[in-house]
Amino acid sequence: AVAQLAPTVCQGDRDGISLYIFSSPPHKHWRNVRTAQEVEGYFNANGPQGGTFLGPVLHQAVVEHQQEYARSSKPSHILVIHDGEPLDPNEVHTALVQASQVPNGRKELTVSFVQVGNDVGASAYLNQLDSIPGVDYVKYSSLGGQSLASAVGGSL
Repeated sequence: AVAQLAPTVCQGDRDGISLYIFSSPPHKHWRNVRTAQEVEGYFNANGPQGGTFLGPVLHQAVVEHQQEYARSSKPSHILVIHDGEPLDPNEVHTALVQASQVPNGRKELTVSFVQVGNDVGASAYLNQLDSIPGVDYVKYSSLGGQSLASAVGGSL
């Protein structure tokens, strides 16, 4: 999934993307990642392991968005690709509510979850998150020929 989604995501931001790997603490973060090859390299070197502690990463991404938006008025899209339920659901919910309260709503910040795999618990959890303003959820397997941008409301 990362190999197929990275080119689209990187093409959408010429300044480069911020990339977070959050599979276990401590999470890792790189700025100004410009190519799909860079994304794949970081992912392959720091791939999935351990639990999914997503809350602190989402909180950091929202805070960084707010700081950048104050400087540049540039909207942000947080794209989360994962395979299971986070181990810190309350922290995730808090970070998403914080994200939904940005002054300009979806024009300023959106968060999309792409689920890889068929974890039923993760699907149920993500369906709940989908009701938060500015949050979208799609299963990777359901994309088919549909572009990622159209699947998440054109926000990429």
